[in-house]
Amino acid sequence: MDSTRGMPITLISGLLFALLATVLSNLLFTSSKSVLYCVSPSHVITTLDPTLPHAKCFRVLDGVFTEVLTEVPVVKDEGNDIVTLDGYVVPGIIESHGHILQYGEMLESVLLYDSKSVEEVIARIKSFLQEHAGEGYGSREKWIRGIGWDQAFFGGVMPTAVRKLHGFTAIKKTSK
Repeated sequence: MDSTRGMPITLISGLLFALLATVLSNLLFTSSKSVLYCVSPSHVITTLDPTLPHAKCFRVLDGVFTEVLTEVPVVKDEGNDIVTLDGYVVPGIIESHGHILQYGEMLESVLLYDSKSVEEVIARIKSFLQEHAGEGYGSREKWIRGIGWDQAFFGGVMPTAVRKLHGFTAIKKTSK
C-alpha cells in the first residue's frame, strides 16, 4: 500500500461503529440531526465501490447513510455533529467465522450434492474434467476431489477410486 495514502481502513468497520453510535445516540437523544463521521488525516475509508474507492467521511441521519465524501469539509457542519474516527469502519453485521480454506477446496471439487446414482457421480466427474481440461486434475499431484457425497443414497457405501489397467479410473463401492 502506498504510504502516502495513510493506513486505509475498511468501510466495514467504520459503518459498524457508525451504526453502534447511531443506535446509542438514538437511545439517548431523540433528535433528527445528522452525524458526519470522518477519519483522521492519516486514514482512508476503503468503500469497495469502484466508482468511489476511497472516502474520508460519511453522513448518517436517523440510522441511514445519506452521503459519502471524498474530503473532510473545510466549513463547520452547522447544526450537525462531526465525529472523527481513529479506527476501522465496518458496515452492518459481519459474520467473521469463515472457513476460507474449505471454501477454496470446495471450488476445486466435484459437487456431488443430491447425486442419486453412481452413474450420475461419474457423469459429474467427467463434466468437471472437461471444464478443467489442461489443469492437471486426475494426476498424482492434483487429485479429483468430490464434495457432498451422501452415502444414504448408496446403501451406506462410501466410494473409493481404483486405478484399473489402461489408465482408467473407476469408483469402487466399499463396505460401511
